[in-house]
Amino acid sequence: MRNSDYTLDNKVDLLPIFSNFIGIDKLIIEIPREGCDVEALIRVPVPMVAILTGQLFHRGEICKGVNIQEYPDSIRLTINPAIFLYGNNFVTVGLPHIKLLIDKLKQEYELDIVGAIIRRIDIQCTIRTNLIPTAYYSVLGRYKDFNRNIVRSTLYYNSKASNKYKTGLLYDKKKQASPEIPIDYMGNEYLRIEWQYFNRFLKIEAKKFGLNRLLIKHLLAKGGYELFLNLWYSDFKAIYKEPVKVVDMSLINKISDMDNMLINQGVENIGGLMVLENMINDSRHFKDKPRDFYSKMKKRYRDKSKLSKFTYASPLIDELNEKVELAYQNTINSLKDF
Repeated sequence: MRNSDYTLDNKVDLLPIFSNFIGIDKLIIEIPREGCDVEALIRVPVPMVAILTGQLFHRGEICKGVNIQEYPDSIRLTINPAIFLYGNNFVTVGLPHIKLLIDKLKQEYELDIVGAIIRRIDIQCTIRTNLIPTAYYSVLGRYKDFNRNIVRSTLYYNSKASNKYKTGLLYDKKKQASPEIPIDYMGNEYLRIEWQYFNRFLKIEAKKFGLNRLLIKHLLAKGGYELFLNLWYSDFKAIYKEPVKVVDMSLINKISDMDNMLINQGVENIGGLMVLENMINDSRHFKDKPRDFYSKMKKRYRDKSKLSKFTYASPLIDELNEKVELAYQNTINSLKDF
């Protein structure tokens, strides 16, 4: 592929999209082995020997964003569409970009992938966030039948089945891409929400439509593409969003200011100010105190309860839900012309 093919100047009609859009991050596909000169396609072939047959196979890079691996009866292509078309994985590519990718592979490498089996597809959305991406992990809770864990600042949802069929991951896209971050994205924070759908899962989905396997030609159809958008969207919505409370730090000037917050929270937990005053009134019969002792006590907590709230519901759930919904609607609406 020519270096100029990576520039946006040659693709004015298909400018890459970035945030608030759902697209394809990776494709692993399989096509028949016959008629494909794998060694001629690979820049620097890496030979592999099959254990059972003793045959020599090859794997390697065809071009930036496309790798090939040879098997006895088939070849497997691992494609990162954004890198192939635009030279970086910071952008998001959609259905029209996939059509362009298919055309370029056929024209430049004589690889016809329309009938290829999809063995894995990764769907992602990168949203611009108000805070650093890891701040959102606290509100992203459990997901049925998945293990939730954080590894090297990436939040994973791994299926509990012995053979994984899909995996969710959320991570800081700027941190993952560093140091090769496009200059246009340096000043903001970006959370990438990605779901990886593996071969086992795709087989099950194909059967729902009366198909043996999902092929690239199915992906090219509007309904087929929408299938994966809806899968991604439903998987995100299925993650339980924790109703986390946060402290209003604008009201905290010194650590002792937290005492007022704790008093207010304690009064709320008891049942409110009226319940507390009734408790104080009922308690006065058991101990002799000065006449104004109880009235001063009630006044103190009455004054505390008038202070501004020191805690409030975290706004992060609303922010995530709103931005994901916008991305989903943007992507669905973009398919109306296809």
